Amino acid sequence: MKNYIQEGDTLEVTAPADTKSGDGVMVGKLFGVAAHSAKAGERVNIDREGVYVLPKVAAQAWATEGIPLYWDAGAVTSDATGGKTTLGSVLLTPAVIKTGTLKVDINDRTKYSKVVSYYQDADKAQRVEIEADADADGDSVYRIPDAFSSPAEADKAARAKAKELARGEGSVSVTVLGDAAIEAGLPLLFADVRPGLDGVPYIIKTARSKYTKTTGFEVDVSGRLYDGKSATEADSGKRRGGAELPEATDAAGKVAPSSAPGTPATPSVFLTPRFGRIDEN
Repeated sequence: MKNYIQEGDTLEVTAPADTKSGDGVMVGKLFGVAAHSAKAGERVNIDREGVYVLPKVAAQAWATEGIPLYWDAGAVTSDATGGKTTLGSVLLTPAVIKTGTLKVDINDRTKYSKVVSYYQDADKAQRVEIEADADADGDSVYRIPDAFSSPAEADKAARAKAKELARGEGSVSVTVLGDAAIEAGLPLLFADVRPGLDGVPYIIKTARSKYTKTTGFEVDVSGRLYDGKSATEADSGKRRGGAELPEATDAAGKVAPSSAPGTPATPSVFLTPRFGRIDEN
């Protein structure tokens, strides 16, 4: 590939202040941890992936796992007030999506607890059902409509279908223009793209950065459907920046309007737009 430069887990930026190795560094919307010391204005390499110990606001005690955190004046805080660098979801709109790169795989998202097939018992002149366990967290039953000639065939078909459903996972891939702060593990939402996709929760699996002369900085993103519990609440939406997203009324959130059956509810924390890197305690 002629336009490949490097992987995006480490980037070189201009140090905004005197920086020591291991310091958190925020340059615009880009956050990382300094790999070495540098004076203000010098070039410094920052790591954008990994697990690090960073200073926090001493007065805060974080008792809940997974709460959104923020970077503010050299420390991590849970206080969202005062215009701090927000930590929330990567929100993609048509303006930042490279034309022709968005691909969405909408597999059957319903969680089935079991699969039922049946065969016709000629001796008893009746239909006999065969069951195969599927997803222990499921609350639905998948029924194979075709009749089989023997218990063995019905059992084989039920088990094969259960495995197929277990493998099903909604996925998405897209190239994003100009956002250097995207990285694996972040929540991902779409807005104003199309009904059924807007507001559906994804988690970024991979994010590979590159630079081209024609389009500038790009990030190739792949994501998987958020593996939350599928909600049954009625669709309830509100406008966020011109896009209709699920209403964040509680931790579970709501299912995105017009989404495929079985789509998990979008957690309320996903609805916080991101203006920098997300870190969670």
